[in-house]
Amino acid sequence: MPNDPRARIFMPLHKFEQSIRDADPMAIREARIAFISDGISLYHDELQWRRSLSPHRFLWYLFPLAWPILWYRSRLSKMALSAISRAIADCRARWAEDLQDSELDFDQIIDPLESQHHG
Repeated sequence: MPNDPRARIFMPLHKFEQSIRDADPMAIREARIAFISDGISLYHDELQWRRSLSPHRFLWYLFPLAWPILWYRSRLSKMALSAISRAIADCRARWAEDLQDSELDFDQIIDPLESQHHG
C-alpha cells in the first residue's frame, strides 16, 4: 500500500488542503472528490483482501508457523480499514458541500474497530 497513489488518504487533511489551496474552486472540488474516491477504492480493495482470506482460514491450521504473520497482516488490514474509514468520515464532514452531488458511494464504508465495539 505505501507505493499506491491512493494511499494519500492517509495524509493529514490540512496537508492535502494546502496542496490545492491555490487552485480555482472547481479544481478544488474535483481534487477533493478524487481524494475521497481514491480512499473508497483503497478501502474496497483492502476489504476484498480480508474477505479473500476467510475461505482459506483452514490453511492457517496446516501451517502453524504462518500464524503470527497471517495474524499480524490481518490486524494491519483491520487497522488500515479503520484509518481509511475515519479519514473518509473526516473528509465528508469537512467537505459536505463539495460532495453533495458527487455520486460517491459511502454506504459500505464502515470502521471495523468501531463496529467491533458497538456490535
